[in-house]
Amino acid sequence: MPAPLPRRRHRRLLSLVTAVGLTAVLTGCAGSADAGTGSDADGALVDLVLGAPATSANGLSSTPQGVIGYALADDGAQDLLAEHGFRYTEFAAFENGPPAAQALASGSLQLAAIGESPALLSRAAGQQNRALVVLSSPGGTWIAGREGGPTSIADLAGATVGVQFGSNFDRYLRTALGEEGLTDEVQLVNLLVADGYGALTGGSIDAYAAPAASVGLWAQKGGVQVIDKAEESHPDYRSALVTLVNEDFLAEHPELPDAWWELYRLGLDKIQADPEAYYAWVSETLGYPVDVVRDTTVLVDPQEPASDEDIASLEEAQEFLVEQGLAKEPFDVAEWVVR
Repeated sequence: MPAPLPRRRHRRLLSLVTAVGLTAVLTGCAGSADAGTGSDADGALVDLVLGAPATSANGLSSTPQGVIGYALADDGAQDLLAEHGFRYTEFAAFENGPPAAQALASGSLQLAAIGESPALLSRAAGQQNRALVVLSSPGGTWIAGREGGPTSIADLAGATVGVQFGSNFDRYLRTALGEEGLTDEVQLVNLLVADGYGALTGGSIDAYAAPAASVGLWAQKGGVQVIDKAEESHPDYRSALVTLVNEDFLAEHPELPDAWWELYRLGLDKIQADPEAYYAWVSETLGYPVDVVRDTTVLVDPQEPASDEDIASLEEAQEFLVEQGLAKEPFDVAEWVVR
């Protein structure tokens, strides 16, 4: 794992234990607000329901993960949000990103934190959302090989490889295969992360591309081996976690960007003060061993909710999705991101 960076007020920690996901949809739409405030016209706090992929070691987690989950677990989180006219009420856990985006579009959620690929695809499909926060980092994807099987990406010629189609992990896998000239030499199958370990140990696939923490856990359980780590083999490759909000909700509640970023900063400050406490919290809520959490957590250093580098990374991801035929037409990413 990369060494912790020097302390800065706006240091970002992007936890790669946040896996892709979807199955639950919760309701909770908020009412209209006074201009320039978050609260309703009668002064009541506006409810925020957050949806995100949240695959744990034992199924779906009932707790949001990463920096924002750690912040929301703090006693001061609700007071911080209330200063802007909001309150956090519920978390909806999903198996992957696309259903979370759909739940956001339906109004069941006010916020959806998902991978960049499903986030971009949701907008390209016509969903009227905006990117509120973009947290990009190196890597994030590891590839697991079945025991006695391939030991590198180069060994995947003629292999059957599983991945969750349309995910950040899918983009990385296809990018890595293309660089090896293996695009037409590998059979890709669409599998949820939750099904990856069983497919590997059962011998139905030769390899699987997944969140780093999931692969780290599988390797510790046995029967699979880590054959690639994106942050090591492709250090210039970046992936992102994108927090989406519907355009109409954002227009009604213009205080939301400041409120949500301040919440991120609360989480960052706590992690900076005691990173081991954060690792222990993730381990407890997700069921991952502490050493797996520590080894698969990447520290990066943001200065704002979405930097020029973050936007450039999103544009690169969109170009890939268009080239693959997953997104029909590109859109203006810079205009999509709230800044």
